[in-house]
Amino acid sequence: CRDETGINGKRDGTETDVTASVLGGTSSDPIVVGDYLSADLYVDDGTLYLCDGYWYMKVVITDPTSNVTVAGRNGWEYTTLTTGGVWGGSSGSIVAVSNASLTLDGVDLYGGIGSDGEKGGAIVVEQTSGGATPATPNLTIRNSFVEGNFTQYGGAIAVLGYGWIALEDTLVMFNEAAVAGGGEWVQDRGTVTCEGSVLGEAGVVYNYSPLAGDV
Repeated sequence: CRDETGINGKRDGTETDVTASVLGGTSSDPIVVGDYLSADLYVDDGTLYLCDGYWYMKVVITDPTSNVTVAGRNGWEYTTLTTGGVWGGSSGSIVAVSNASLTLDGVDLYGGIGSDGEKGGAIVVEQTSGGATPATPNLTIRNSFVEGNFTQYGGAIAVLGYGWIALEDTLVMFNEAAVAGGGEWVQDRGTVTCEGSVLGEAGVVYNYSPLAGDV
């Protein structure tokens, strides 16, 4: 794997090198990948493949018609997404999904501090339209690790409204919330599901907060 990022623009098998669009992110100014035109890298359909390394990046998906996957080519052990917030870098969750859907596969979400330091250190998902849990998850996380994130509520994950996060062979560990929900904060009618395969591990464990350490 070369040190490059490819995006399969319309899932037609054509891979485009977008390295220039995602390099250069820092803890104070992470690259924004999103489905809105002011994002540093605009993507609303396809798979963004990240090679080994630390990527100072925020992924923001807001369009319900988007069909986006962000994947580490060699798995979460080698592909880290971070804002650097816990080291004094940018605030805001590493991943934010609102009334839309996103898939993460083979990534490590590390060092996020949450939106304004309040909810969802690594991830915030919200579903406010439709008045019910969506038919498919707003965020599916496969073969990944969520660690070392911090905020007030939901050190790793915050689910708001009718939002739905599905964890598949994914561990949420060693995150911290100052108030409640070291691993996850589920507000209103939100849902978190968790499933591990025979060969994989899944769970929300060894997180800390004064109230409800893991949940």
